[in-house]
Amino acid sequence: MKRNIQQPTAFRRNFMRRAAFSGIMLAAMASSAPASLAADDFPKAPVKVIVTYPPGGGTDVLARIIGPALAKNLGQPVVIENRGGAGGSIGSSAAARSPKDGYTMLFMSLIPHTAVQGLYASLNYDPISDFSGVSRAVTLPYVIVANSSLPVNNLNELIEMAKSKPGSLRFESAGIGSSTHLIGELFKNTFKVDITHVPYKGGGPGLVALLGGEEVQVAFENLAAMLPHIQSGKLKALAVTSKTRSPQLPDVPTVAELGTEDFVVTGDFGYLVPAGTPKEVIAKLNSALVKTMADPEIIAQIRQSGAEAQSSTPEELDRDLRNESSKWLEVIKGTGIKAN
Repeated sequence: MKRNIQQPTAFRRNFMRRAAFSGIMLAAMASSAPASLAADDFPKAPVKVIVTYPPGGGTDVLARIIGPALAKNLGQPVVIENRGGAGGSIGSSAAARSPKDGYTMLFMSLIPHTAVQGLYASLNYDPISDFSGVSRAVTLPYVIVANSSLPVNNLNELIEMAKSKPGSLRFESAGIGSSTHLIGELFKNTFKVDITHVPYKGGGPGLVALLGGEEVQVAFENLAAMLPHIQSGKLKALAVTSKTRSPQLPDVPTVAELGTEDFVVTGDFGYLVPAGTPKEVIAKLNSALVKTMADPEIIAQIRQSGAEAQSSTPEELDRDLRNESSKWLEVIKGTGIKAN
């Protein structure tokens, strides 16, 4: 009788162990299935692109040039959502907390995105580890401009005026920690001049003030946003910050030509997604972006705006994020910049 009781008990135990193992396997398969299935039919809904500055600024202009062609290559609408403020950290924070499904991307400028961690005592996200790269998209020089009413015609005259009247000249930026702010601080440190920084809530409001010429007279802005106003004569282009002259401004010298080879800055823009987004989804987004940035019409539109189209692998953009972070954190430390 004991043997008869023990046999079914052993059988039941073996059965339960096998059932438990099968349950674990099924659960594992179930947990992996959504990512695979999501990648297979991705995207099946509109893709949101968060832009970290308000409408009208250079970052917004570029995102809206790219958007329609990217939508065509994805087969779904691309919706631009502007989330400006705090040097881009408001938009970046929103993107970092978005679902990890590829339906929200962040279009950002590498300089402010990576520098923000040196500006704020605490952030609710990490600009490096909380994101995964999708692709670079645009590169462009920055241009040092002055309101047309300012009595200077080249960079040397601007430097002389700044030295003769410390603090009297004012430069605008898209906010504390923005690329336009950091480049201005680098300029001040490089040329040992005192120019007062006036931050605005985005490139659009700063541009309005610069064109007015009363609140601010100088800017270190990306060429895409400044080119139409330079061509109209409302602003004077004093120098570009790239290694070579811009095809759009062939008569404007580089800062390096004026004897300061260390002052070379270019702006790179790209697309990120929250870390943890399936690699298969990132690959689809990357493929669509690479195709978009190779489109002759997009290349022409971006070039006309003063920039150049580019693309990269996700891994290359991840590397760029780390490199830019080291570079601009050093600038922040040396100048003592802190966000309010």
